[in-house]
Amino acid sequence: QVAHIQSSYCLAIGPKLGLRGVRVSKMDKDAFTVDPRNVAVLVRCFRRVFSVQEVINTIVFDVNQQDDNAHRMIDCDLLFKWAGEQKDFEKHSIFYDKDKAEEWPPELGVPKEENKYKPFLNQKIALIILLHLFGLNEKS
Repeated sequence: QVAHIQSSYCLAIGPKLGLRGVRVSKMDKDAFTVDPRNVAVLVRCFRRVFSVQEVINTIVFDVNQQDDNAHRMIDCDLLFKWAGEQKDFEKHSIFYDKDKAEEWPPELGVPKEENKYKPFLNQKIALIILLHLFGLNEKS
């Protein structure tokens, strides 16, 4: 029963909020239509508990892992390729810059010598990447 409720809610708010799982939820023959008044409540609840800062920190942590065998959600080679293909994005910003070290909080550390040519993000750059991915700019 819970799976059908989840599918129903995903169908109700997923397209509007860009949630994954909408396509799979459409295949649930037992999903039901959520009352439009409840959809508005669901959207407000989701927005209240969703943390952009948490997403940013997760991206930074994932990309900045130093171990070559680290389990990643983000493919750093694809990030590198993406950055190079963007017309209005500073492609070198995905790398640590010792001349701008103050932009990386101490808790992020610095890349190991063998990783100095691999992406190493700070929170500001992760936010700019997200804005680009959502078709926004830094002034939005």
